[in-house]
Amino acid sequence: MIRKSTLNLNFSNTGKLEILDELIIEYNRMVNYFVDYLWDNNLVYGKFVRNTNNFNSLTFLSSAFVQCASKQALQICKTQDKKKNKTKPKFKKFVMELDSRFF
Repeated sequence: MIRKSTLNLNFSNTGKLEILDELIIEYNRMVNYFVDYLWDNNLVYGKFVRNTNNFNSLTFLSSAFVQCASKQALQICKTQDKKKNKTKPKFKKFVMELDSRFF
């Protein structure tokens, strides 16, 4: 079962919003990094990206965030690989697909 949770940030202070913005921008950068890595190395198969610990030195994100970013990038690459006209995808949305480790 997949559940979705939307958070309301109307009553957040500016300091917390700035930290959240930095987190989302860095997560987006890591998803695009993994899309490039997977697409260039033709690794668009499987359920997860192996050895994500090697990528922890590239970011300030925790390993759980890096694993979620790699999983989201793999899903993006898989959907593009199924299309007839295959082009390298670019992740533009500021959406974080987090799993149960964060709740």
